[in-house]
Amino acid sequence: LHAALPIWRGPPRRGRWLAISSPAALRAFSRTWRAAPPCFATSSVEEISSLRAKAVDAFSSRDFPAARDALRRLARLEPDNPSWREALGQCSVDAGEESDFASAAEEFSLALKMIDAADLESRARILSNRALAWEGAGRWDDALGDYDAALAAANDAGLPPDPYVLNSRGNCLASLGEYESARDAFLSSARAFGDAGGVNTARNNKIRGDGYTFAASNAALTLAQLGDVDAARAEMEKVSRR
Repeated sequence: LHAALPIWRGPPRRGRWLAISSPAALRAFSRTWRAAPPCFATSSVEEISSLRAKAVDAFSSRDFPAARDALRRLARLEPDNPSWREALGQCSVDAGEESDFASAAEEFSLALKMIDAADLESRARILSNRALAWEGAGRWDDALGDYDAALAAANDAGLPPDPYVLNSRGNCLASLGEYESARDAFLSSARAFGDAGGVNTARNNKIRGDGYTFAASNAALTLAQLGDVDAARAEMEKVSRR
């Protein structure tokens, strides 16, 4: 779950990923494995609690090697707990090295196999995270397939489409040269950001406003890719004024 970059971007690097992360999404994901229910059959409460705390602290300070070491130990202690696999995938994506994206996708795939088939919300989240890993690896078709599947799972769960996922879907389509479809996705994302509810605070309003700006700017850029530079400039000026 992440905000926009220019639509002609290549595989993301470490600094770029930081700029496009959704703070709300990161907090929600962190809670997923921060509060993961332990399975005590083969390990103690204290050991799992200690390792989980180390993983959270390391992840928060962007010490990804230390976070992954703690998470791998947790995965060995609780091989049936999907939260550790999901968190390992997130660490690899946030590390931002090209060699990490394929391993991130593998971790998310393992997490998908472990979750309950009826847990559509978790399925949507993990699919969107795996799509992000595929984007990092430049595998646009795979990423697009996962974003579509994530949106479908969210819809089946009765959830509205995530505007970050809609924008990411546009990024994939644009990277594949399908600019008209990409524009539709970006416009859908901008509308979703504009319609988003939630608590009316300065922080939330800024997140929604920034999301709208990124998506609407990308929609304007697709017009330039389609050859209508004047219309692209006019749309970009409207976004800038807003």
